[in-house]
Amino acid sequence: GDLTDRGSRLESRVVSRITNLGDPFVFVSGNHDSDSLQIDLARRGATVLTERGRLNEDGSYGDVIVDVRGLRVAGYRDPFERRQSENFRDRFQPSPSPDQQDAFTAWLMPLMGHVDLVMVHEPALIEPALAILEDDPPDRPLVIITGHTHEAYLDRFAGVTVINGGSVGAGGTGNLTESTDYGLARLTYTIEPQFQPLAADLIEIDPDDGSSSASRE
Repeated sequence: GDLTDRGSRLESRVVSRITNLGDPFVFVSGNHDSDSLQIDLARRGATVLTERGRLNEDGSYGDVIVDVRGLRVAGYRDPFERRQSENFRDRFQPSPSPDQQDAFTAWLMPLMGHVDLVMVHEPALIEPALAILEDDPPDRPLVIITGHTHEAYLDRFAGVTVINGGSVGAGGTGNLTESTDYGLARLTYTIEPQFQPLAADLIEIDPDDGSSSASRE
């Protein structure tokens, strides 16, 4: 998430070319993205995931769980994403409401055992679901990829791994004054005989002097 600052049509024309970086390129929205950006990405061939299913070029939805090179992946769009119909106004709130957290939990729980990796921009959205999974670990490993905080971290407990790769752009051109490292995360895993995460690498690079650090767990 957060490929753009406002998700405007101008920004979409620029950043939608990023879909060429991956085959496939898999995306969930952040609070700086918009509904129209997601359509543009889908039309360029990106795998755009939402809680209603994969977004198709015509605005309809496909399967909630998508096969990505043998991984079973689902995604949940940001509840504060911007809307073209509202002139891309900022809808962000400091934290999701309990109702929004409950909606995510209700969406996630039926997927347990059927999904390997879940992508969601807002880490606070998943906190109640994580509390449930910590008390009652899933039978099969689950990895959750998050963003938003601009800080890289990895959290693990039985059956669940949460990875935040940090930030590549810190929210886009609207946040040029924000001092943050570039962050990347790499997940090593097997898919046969079943999905099993093996290692997570967190890499951070200082854009000022080029110094870097990397850790593996």
